[in-house]
Amino acid sequence: RFTLSSSYNSSTALNHFEFLGVLMGICIRTGVHLTLDLASIIWKKIIDEPIGIEDVYQYDEGLYNMITAITDKDLTVDAFNNNFNYTFTCELTDRTIKELLPDGNNLKVNFTERIKYANLLVSARLSECDMQIDSIRKGLSKIIPISLLKLLTYKELEQLVCGAKTVDIALLKQNTCLSPDSTEKSNKVRWLWEILNEMSDEDKVKFVKFCWAQERLPATNEEFQKNQIRFTIKSHTDKNKKNIFPRADTCFFNLELPEYTSKEIMKNKIIQAIN
Repeated sequence: RFTLSSSYNSSTALNHFEFLGVLMGICIRTGVHLTLDLASIIWKKIIDEPIGIEDVYQYDEGLYNMITAITDKDLTVDAFNNNFNYTFTCELTDRTIKELLPDGNNLKVNFTERIKYANLLVSARLSECDMQIDSIRKGLSKIIPISLLKLLTYKELEQLVCGAKTVDIALLKQNTCLSPDSTEKSNKVRWLWEILNEMSDEDKVKFVKFCWAQERLPATNEEFQKNQIRFTIKSHTDKNKKNIFPRADTCFFNLELPEYTSKEIMKNKIIQAIN
């Protein structure tokens, strides 16, 4: 997961983050999604949800493991002295060094101070992007009242802005229309759903992007209906060729699917097309 750069803090930079907040608000209003794999701490801070060391794990697993190790109640003095050599400093996400105490660069962490050091370290990492997150909140509040967003969990907020990270084929099928000359029992429609269910998660995302120019679908039936989003399977305009590639109208989420002679041919053509 990505986090924000604490050194990107000029007035121009903060305006950029504010604009990102505006885009997030537009996503919530319109149902158009941004593909943002942001760390949980950002979503939680937008709606004032409690944060903790578990949020560090998403963008710095090494730091999380180190803090877990030095705060282990079974850690001995000898094990600490032999394996850890730290000063009261912290490397932030953008690789800048921050002193956790005055002259922290010259203060070595000893065994009895390790818990204090860990707490200061977690606090520094959890607050390093506050200025940037405040700018995102400011932009978001221009479109959606922050007081309303506080009714959501951070996961619900992320889903409204970014959509579902994985493609739910059953949900997509429920929100699909067929052209008049196709039925659910026709070979090409039946084969398509079988092929999609057999695909890897990565290829499912590629398929959605091929058909719609977006990587994430609405997360629920209600979101599909609210934003009037429907996936449409149409007959290919060139009906005389059996082995041509499928085509897509990305503005309308339409797939033009030829009448292939076998499921295997269809699968090969779809995989080639989406890649």
